[in-house]
Amino acid sequence: MKLSFVKHQKIIFLLLFAVIFGVIAIGVSCHKPEIDYREKWVGVYECEVSNHTSSGNPITGETYTHDTVYKAIVDVASIGDSILHIEERDLLDEWGDANGLRNNVKVNTDGSFKIVVDDNSSSNLYIDGYFNKNGIYIGYRTWSPNVTVLINYEGKKLKNQ
Repeated sequence: MKLSFVKHQKIIFLLLFAVIFGVIAIGVSCHKPEIDYREKWVGVYECEVSNHTSSGNPITGETYTHDTVYKAIVDVASIGDSILHIEERDLLDEWGDANGLRNNVKVNTDGSFKIVVDDNSSSNLYIDGYFNKNGIYIGYRTWSPNVTVLINYEGKKLKNQ
């Protein structure tokens, strides 16, 4: 009888060991490597850009507006913790001005983002937007007492870029 009891204990011990080892092995093999959530948005986007610039002459009171719509390539790269760099290629216009996107943004896991602002900055620049599936929408606004620039980017991610 005693021999049977010891044999049962050995069998139970071996079964318990096998179960624990199996649970550990399954847990280790099922662990997926952590993927940076920003990587799905990194790439090259072809965007339609609408640019509205208005300015005023404080002496005469006259206002001037200039509206343009054009296509642009926008590059998105990850550069830091929760930070993406978004930049419009070939940013200079025919007058040598560089109003447009060349900024770092903090992106949330849902794809929404806002400009990263230095606490010491006195800039009147505001950028926000979002990614959806394989698209991007960006609102860019800057202003001074006499000039306001509003630029909207809407585009799709290019494949194989």
